[in-house]
Amino acid sequence: MKNRSQIKQDRAHETRKTLIEAGKKVFFELGFQKATMKQIIKEAGVGHGTAYVYFSNKDALLIEIIDSLLEKMYSIAKLSFVPKSKEEAREQITYQVKAFNKQGIENEKLMRLVQEAIGVSEEIRHKWSLVQQHFIDHIEKDILYVQHNNIALPHLNAKDVAHMWYHINENFLWRCLQDKNVSIEENVELIVHFYIKGLYID
Repeated sequence: MKNRSQIKQDRAHETRKTLIEAGKKVFFELGFQKATMKQIIKEAGVGHGTAYVYFSNKDALLIEIIDSLLEKMYSIAKLSFVPKSKEEAREQITYQVKAFNKQGIENEKLMRLVQEAIGVSEEIRHKWSLVQQHFIDHIEKDILYVQHNNIALPHLNAKDVAHMWYHINENFLWRCLQDKNVSIEENVELIVHFYIKGLYID
């Protein structure tokens, strides 16, 4: 039998989950700018005071929703990257780029919402800058690995290359979301080709 503390924790978890689901529904229907906490609270069927215990504003609620997507995208960044050759690196990088874009496209509504929110919310912009840095740090680590193992050009600044490579991928994802006619396979092959050509030793 659960004690009072466990019951309270369960209720808190359910309330939080209810607010998140209500937030998704309202955000997806109205967009970030038009959605309000009042509408989300009404959809969730909880008290105003209760709602604000969990989320101070709609920005904080959207950040919580974004985190659910990021868990999947971060798992791609954390994939083991220890290639022994240029071709092995190409295969792994191609897989990562495709997986990154697949996650974004499968969560199209949320990504469009994020893009809209970045343009109007300082909190969301800050959140996204942290997301970007997280990916860039992982890419830099991978670049340093191949440089130290004499697969990539050692004189290139790993941090700068990582920054450029991440933003190429992010911009490609936004383009895929905006234009359904973009060939993902062809474009992934193209950007990976230029990345490998510019960074790796022939």
